[in-house]
Amino acid sequence: MPAEEFSSWLESNLAPLQALASAAFQGDAGLVTPRARCFRTPEEKNRHDVEQEMERAVRLALHRLNHAG
Repeated sequence: MPAEEFSSWLESNLAPLQALASAAFQGDAGLVTPRARCFRTPEEKNRHDVEQEMERAVRLALHRLNHAG
């Protein structure tokens, strides 16, 4: 599949999922600047992903705790 076609397919399939998930990530918007990254191994990428998800989970928990009413 050509890159442009794949990009279009990916956008059309992920956009609805991202819209559904947006409510779960309220309070986290704008706190992370998206960047392209290259990893030497899949394990390195997985470690990065786990760290990123843990950081996000902590930020969201703190945000919800501070805004619980």
